[in-house]
Amino acid sequence: EVIVNTSFKHVKPGEYSEIYAVVKTTPGTVVNVTLTGPGVASDPALTQTTNDKGETKFTWRIEAYGTYEVTGTSGADPFASTVNVN
Repeated sequence: EVIVNTSFKHVKPGEYSEIYAVVKTTPGTVVNVTLTGPGVASDPALTQTTNDKGETKFTWRIEAYGTYEVTGTSGADPFASTVNVN
């Protein structure tokens, strides 16, 4: 099972915000994620391995409001999550 929670924070309003994705699955699993949307300002594709609790957290910088989608794989299991930044 893969659980994905996405959120955002206006770090410097008017300049940039950050999108966060927390992925929970089996410990030691390689997780590949990609963020798509209108204002991605950092590397959209990231890879991490889950910790001993089966969690990993990803952070992206964005510079525009809109709908963003996090897609990826946890091992061989695909997942997706959407966040609306306004």
